[in-house]
Amino acid sequence: MDELLKHQSVIKQAMEDYLQQNNLMLFSLNFLVEFDTNILQVLVEDQATVIDLDRLVKISEDINQIIDQLDLIQSEYVVEVSTPGAERPLRNFDELAGRLNEEVFVEFITDVDKLSNITGQLVAVDLSTQILTVKYFKKGQPKKLSFRYDNVKFARCAVKF
Repeated sequence: MDELLKHQSVIKQAMEDYLQQNNLMLFSLNFLVEFDTNILQVLVEDQATVIDLDRLVKISEDINQIIDQLDLIQSEYVVEVSTPGAERPLRNFDELAGRLNEEVFVEFITDVDKLSNITGQLVAVDLSTQILTVKYFKKGQPKKLSFRYDNVKFARCAVKF
């Protein structure tokens, strides 16, 4: 595991050209241990389109080859390539603001209008004040709730059914 962590920046650098050429972005690079197995987890996303299974298989094969060619890690490990998923975490203000007109789930540090969290459509973002507004429904009635980003404990994309 320490060996994987030691080479994190080299691995990211090696994947950079490939990711750019394929219109991909590295969402995160994680080192996990599950059932005594070292796992190098690579989460990628394409901001223009959804990555289907066939494309993900190709990406996985290519990334595995890039990492194998580096030959940096002597211990046994598994490379797991995936996407962050439909309910991906929104890790900072820019990621949350980038979901304008999309469904989001937001959990607050301090309740806002007696709500500890909200699921709805992000309808407004003020970049200068970092105030966000979410449209949601309460008992069938449309409502809007505005809050400051510094009161956000956790945020993720939400899937509307």
